[in-house]
Amino acid sequence: MNLGIGDIVPEALHRKVGWDIRHHFMAEKIVDRFGLVLPRDRELVRQLAVVYVLGGMTAPPLREPEHAHASSKTRITSQSATEASETRARQWPSAAAGKACVLGLRQPAIDQRNP
Repeated sequence: MNLGIGDIVPEALHRKVGWDIRHHFMAEKIVDRFGLVLPRDRELVRQLAVVYVLGGMTAPPLREPEHAHASSKTRITSQSATEASETRARQWPSAAAGKACVLGLRQPAIDQRNP
């Protein structure tokens, strides 16, 4: 598909948003590869073109990356109970806990009602 100069990003905004000929050609390839339709998919085409050009690609990928498949979900759900509790302990947010938070230790709650 041959896109016009301002079909994805208005020509007046090209310099301001950094849209150049690489993005334009990538947008054409994206529309062809994924069967997208303008104007409905204009924003999707723009975002994909920016990501692919920033990633150094010269054409859209032909297939999904390997890490996007269900096998990654299996690895996440197959965590043992110990690993899951260790992960929760490391993620426990508390500025007052200081070292205990870093070490994954929980401090007992302080009852503020009865000093």
